[in-house]
Amino acid sequence: MIKFNTSTSNGLESSERIAARILKEAIWHGQLCNWVGAQPLERLHPGHRGALTYRALGPELYSGTSGVALFLAELYAVTGDLALRETTLGAIRHSLERAESITEPSRLGLFTGWTGIALAAARIAIILGDVSLFRQALELARRAISGEYEPDDFDMISGRSGAISALVILHAISNDGSFLDGAARLGRELIEAAAQGDDECSWELKGIRSHRNLTGFSHGTAGAAVALLELYAETGAGSFRDAALRAFQYERRHYNAERGNWPDFRRDPSAGSRKPREFPCICYWCHGAPGIALSRLRAYELFNDEISKGEAIAALNTTRASIVSAIETSSGNYSLCHGLAGNGEAILYGSQILEGPASPDLKVVFEAADSAAERYSAPGIEWPCGTHTGETPGLMLGLAGIGHHFLRLCYQSVPSIAILKKQEWQRIGPRGNESSSLVGIVRHAEPMT
Repeated sequence: MIKFNTSTSNGLESSERIAARILKEAIWHGQLCNWVGAQPLERLHPGHRGALTYRALGPELYSGTSGVALFLAELYAVTGDLALRETTLGAIRHSLERAESITEPSRLGLFTGWTGIALAAARIAIILGDVSLFRQALELARRAISGEYEPDDFDMISGRSGAISALVILHAISNDGSFLDGAARLGRELIEAAAQGDDECSWELKGIRSHRNLTGFSHGTAGAAVALLELYAETGAGSFRDAALRAFQYERRHYNAERGNWPDFRRDPSAGSRKPREFPCICYWCHGAPGIALSRLRAYELFNDEISKGEAIAALNTTRASIVSAIETSSGNYSLCHGLAGNGEAILYGSQILEGPASPDLKVVFEAADSAAERYSAPGIEWPCGTHTGETPGLMLGLAGIGHHFLRLCYQSVPSIAILKKQEWQRIGPRGNESSSLVGIVRHAEPMT
């Protein structure tokens, strides 16, 4: 396995600078803390595309306090800075206390709901050695899987796919079989909800207008396929693997070889035109080649699938070209969801999984990181976030995610947020060893499981 560059001059330093900014801007109320950040108004009120609002963070993983807490905890595991520990606890306490504010339809979600908060809290509990927090995390996850959800809530952000990914990890770190049982039930529901073709399947997504079922990781078939592959790896049930491969086939049918990418079906390019036009291709973790690369790399890692390997290589080449272009033009943002950090995560994963000439060169990722650190680390300069115009402290759009990515450039023990793998979430510390506190925490929490 290739280790990330632990000697980069900017990685840890930039991560610490970002964390210092987050700590300085924390708003405390007793033992809880929160932040105010920019948020796209369209996430709250569809139709307000491009508009921003500034508001207190919610509890969720995507843009809320649990995501901020997760970054701060990972940095604490490396540095031992007690201010990081204190703010981590303040943020995750806020998240757990405010979990009830998340409405029923979103509670299942990894990035929008309770399974994501539970996963973050469990990881933080292990890092901090906090048995009480671990118990709270598991109880919230149990409540999440006890609910009933709409059949078309399928995706990685807010639906069954993301919840499955989280529950597989929670099962691994807690030895609680109910989480794997719950994940398998969601997997069966995921398959039942799929639109079936002759040799393919895909999913219609509620709440996002599209002209065909979406490709890609966050809201498309790639994310669902990864969740099903994780279930197959845990249970051995062939139905999960078969459905995942059928989902890959749906994306394969729509692959644009000229662009080395997959189309975004959310916007019809032929609308208002006399001539038919191709659907556009974008290149981010959420939609396009980087996220699809992650799904194919995971398939190759788990099952040595050569077709997935070839698709991963093509997607990584496109991803690399997008990073090079952003460096040359000094454009783009640095977020995980739809920015350079997320694209860099695909290259990092590829460097771990692929060998020889197929392995992507990490140089471009560190060039992007060094360039960004030099440009944006100065006091008073805002980082370009996924909100496009306003800075925010959250994980997938903002500072916490940027800092998390910089930390991963130095320490492979920090688990990826871009794709969840259970073995990474069982490791803690700069050397990436299995945490000695994990066994103790699980043992002390067993009466509650």
